[in-house]
Amino acid sequence: MSGGIAVDSPRYIALWVPNWELSSLVVEVPPGAPAAVVHRFRVQVVTPAAQECGVKVGMSQVMAQYCCPELLIFPPDPGRETVAFEAVLKVVDDFIPEVIVVRPGLAFAPVRGPAKWAGGEAELAGELIEQVVLQTSAECQVGIADTLTGVLLACRRGLIIPSEGTRAFLDSHVLEEVVEDLPPRSKASVVKELPILKALGVHDVGDLRGLGASAVITRFGASGQILWDLICGTGMTPQDSLRTGVEVVAEVE
Repeated sequence: MSGGIAVDSPRYIALWVPNWELSSLVVEVPPGAPAAVVHRFRVQVVTPAAQECGVKVGMSQVMAQYCCPELLIFPPDPGRETVAFEAVLKVVDDFIPEVIVVRPGLAFAPVRGPAKWAGGEAELAGELIEQVVLQTSAECQVGIADTLTGVLLACRRGLIIPSEGTRAFLDSHVLEEVVEDLPPRSKASVVKELPILKALGVHDVGDLRGLGASAVITRFGASGQILWDLICGTGMTPQDSLRTGVEVVAEVE
């Protein structure tokens, strides 16, 4: 098994909204309104408007409301975050079909067709970032690369990795970064092996690739297979979209 990337591999684009729990509030609340996520009477997340009023993460709810009487209080709600992300995805839908959601705040899709239509990858990325901010007030980062593993890392740095440059890009990343977006069960299986790999002097993808597929899979079994698939660009397989249902309305006069 080779550690390289196939010449005919597709290109992907990924969109990431940092700190989505906060950004989902920015999408949902009225523009400029102070808001906070509160759990067990402690502030977990605050909007910029609330920060300007003196509300801070870790503050008690009573003190937060004293600092900002008009503060909007929200409980932690993954469902709300998912629904709010749909506002971002609707913007993306205008440029890219078949968007797959990894989790609220992070999504990817094939890019070759949309990039050609937009006049290039850089043009598409720039237009997406601009329109998401204009239409939702959420600031996002966009990345493009040859593999799903590569593109999910590239979007966190806002990078467009040149075609066939994904392997070199991946090799510079520590293993903790590479496994970040794995499904929870696979991630838990792999993370427990990372201390052993570090003890062997394997810290980044380049170190792991140097061991070879046979050594990695023989020593670490299923976890080794997951890791090797990741660095080969095949470990992040598209899953069923986590998008909420789209409401369809028909009118008859």
